[in-house]
Formats: sequence, C-alpha cells, structure tokens
Amino acid sequence: KGVEEVLRAFAGQNAVALYVFGEGDLAYLVEEYAKDNSHIMYFGKVSEQEVVNSIRDSAFIIAHPMFEEPFGRYILHSLATLKPLISSYSGAVSELVRNRENGLLIKKGDIPSLIKAIHELMSDNSLYEKIIDNLVAERSDFQIEKVAKIRLNILSRKL
Repeated sequence: KGVEEVLRAFAGQNAVALYVFGEGDLAYLVEEYAKDNSHIMYFGKVSEQEVVNSIRDSAFIIAHPMFEEPFGRYILHSLATLKPLISSYSGAVSELVRNRENGLLIKKGDIPSLIKAIHELMSDNSLYEKIIDNLVAERSDFQIEKVAKIRLNILSRKL
C-alpha cells in the first residue's frame, strides 16, 4: 500500500515518528529503514485493537495505496479515532475523503507532496482542527442505529 514511498518520505526527516504495522513482502525493507532511522518503528503483525490504540495516540494516519482499493479500513480508523488521514487519490478513498475537508489527498507515488502534507498537518493547527471537526460531524453518519435503519428501509422496499 505504498509502504516504500512512505518510508522514503520519512527517511530524510525525524520530526515525526512513523509506526508501521503488518507483514508482507516488504517487511524486510521496513526493518532496514527502522534500523537506519530511529524514528521509524516496525511492529509487524499486531491485533486490530493494538493498531487502533496506536492510532489514538498518534497525530494522524498515513495510508498511501498505490493501487485502486475498493475500501480501506484506514478510512474507518480515521473516523473512529478522529485522526486526519493522508492518503492518495485511489478507489473509494477519493470518494470518501475530501481533500482539506476530512483528510489530505495526494497523487500516488508523489513523495514531495506526502512530505508537504505531513508538515502541513503538523504546522497548520487551523487545518488540523477543521479536519477533526468535520470527522466528528461525519462519524455520526456511521453510527450503527443510522446504518441499520437505512439497510432496513432498503430491505423493506425489496420485499
């Protein structure tokens, strides 16, 4: 999901810590970057709850998919934890994340834009607060009662 690009963006700076979770073909690369950069930490495979707990303690989320993705859990993580999301224009992300409203969107593989987005969230408090306020408002759209009511209405029309 663009792990290599995120690692390259973080390698040259140390103002922000990067936590990387999961396992896969690029685990060796994450381990190499973590060895050479004290602000990059690799946790490997952890439980969903551990990921959410770490996000709650973080300033924001970066998910930089390099391929079309129908829906990423990181979008839900952003809503659930009220943490701004930096992601790329890709699949459902570009339909659910509105640039500079409820997250920041950049072009796939654009490392300079990723670095700029990170610095912008860290330095522009009014943008950060605006995104969080919009996430609070949008989170209500995903409450179980509201979603269940919509689904029941759809089902009743089909019967």
